[in-house]
Amino acid sequence: MTTLSLSMPRRRSPVLVAGFAFLVAMLAVAYPASAHVVQVTTAIDIADVKSPHDFERALQEKVEEAANEAIAFEPAVVALTGMRIVGDQVLVGVLFADEDGKAMLESLGQNTDRGQGMDPDDNGTDESGVRPTKIEI
Repeated sequence: MTTLSLSMPRRRSPVLVAGFAFLVAMLAVAYPASAHVVQVTTAIDIADVKSPHDFERALQEKVEEAANEAIAFEPAVVALTGMRIVGDQVLVGVLFADEDGKAMLESLGQNTDRGQGMDPDDNGTDESGVRPTKIEI
């Protein structure tokens, strides 16, 4: 005895179709960013610091260590973003950016400086008179 089976055309799930359309749209429109901007937090033991020169040397070593171990690109910009004392350590935030990241940060800085009373002739100092320090690695 032979049985006859009728096959019904399968309808695709609307969720599957929408997901596929979204994936195709993302691949068609989006492209990977070429800018690299990374912030790293490192710690310096206060017990090892006896003078400001020792702190500067320890900071330089930690920045070099972060540049060699935490990032996989050649930084064009290295900037300290903040410091905080926690217990017997100084936590230091360090920002690394490549050339494209530097351009992106500069364009962001130009947009936020407008209309906030920043003086273009202040030679890089803020209201407290503090001038940023460049760290060479």
